[in-house]
Amino acid sequence: MQSLLGVAAPLCAQTPKQLRDAERVAARFEEAETEGDASIQVELWEQVERSLDQTEAYLESHPDDPTALLLYVRLGRITVSAEQSEFTVRDGAIVPLDTTDQYAPLHMALDRMLALEPSNAEAHYWKARIRGTQS
Repeated sequence: MQSLLGVAAPLCAQTPKQLRDAERVAARFEEAETEGDASIQVELWEQVERSLDQTEAYLESHPDDPTALLLYVRLGRITVSAEQSEFTVRDGAIVPLDTTDQYAPLHMALDRMLALEPSNAEAHYWKARIRGTQS
């Protein structure tokens, strides 16, 4: 898992393989974002969507797993951010699509995580980061 200092923090051995795999996909995508490498982002897109689906399915049976909640937020932010770059025409003007409602599940996951672990720095970081992208 990516720490606030940008150093990879490994998931524990008890973390299910599907979440470890999804975390690797999220980390690779986030690294490509930071480096501005759009070709890797495009290459990873299907894996991001599949990882998000797997994480959501895991959360259905493990709704209080902080690792899965944080991973869901990271993957969800990637998909919503991609949709923010899409545009539509309204009243003859080109405007970005409104993705405000799409952030609501991410905020709910973070709120749940913060209820479980109130001093979790990464949860606070992602909460602030997602709020920042909505502005």
